[in-house]
Amino acid sequence: NRIDHHRNKILIFFELANANNIIDTIVDLADDFRQHTYFYAQELFSCIVMPIEQRSDLMHRQDNWIRHYIETHYTQSEKMNILFLAISELSVERRIDYIKFYLSLNQNFEDFKRLPLFPRSVTWTGSAVTYLSKRMAFLEELINELSDIAFLMHKEYIDRMIQAKRKEIQDEEIKDIMLG
Repeated sequence: NRIDHHRNKILIFFELANANNIIDTIVDLADDFRQHTYFYAQELFSCIVMPIEQRSDLMHRQDNWIRHYIETHYTQSEKMNILFLAISELSVERRIDYIKFYLSLNQNFEDFKRLPLFPRSVTWTGSAVTYLSKRMAFLEELINELSDIAFLMHKEYIDRMIQAKRKEIQDEEIKDIMLG
C-alpha cells in the first residue's frame, strides 16, 4: 500500500546521523504543500511516527525527532494538531509521554484542547463498547498523569470527556441489549 511504501522511504532517513535535519526539511516542504492538501501532511506525519518494525533503535530515533519537533513548534497549534493526530495512533504509553512532554513546554489550556487525543476515524466490528472503553481508559490514565495544579482546567476538561465516554458506553450497552 502507498503509506507503507512512503513509510519505508522515510524510515531510511532515520538511519542517518543528521536524521532530524532531513526529516525537518521534508516536513517543511510538506508544510508549504499543505496549503493545497491537508491530507498529504497528515499522511506524511503518520509515516514519520508510526513504526513498522519493532526496532528499539528506530523507535528511539523517531522519539528523538518527535520531541525535537514538539520542542521547536509547541506554540504553533496547527503543526501540533497534525503531529498529535499522527501520535494518536501510537500506543497509550507513547501518546501520554508525548502529551506530558508537550505540556511541560506549553500549559496553555486552549492549546491543549486543540490537540487531537484520538484518531479521527475508527472502525470496529460488533459492539462499540470495546473501543469506547479503551478510549475512556486512555483518558483515565492521562488524567492521573496530570498532577500539577497548573493542569486543573486540563483535568476538568478530561474529566468531562470521561463522563461523556461513560454515557456513550451506557448508551451502547443499552443498544446492544435491545438489538440482542
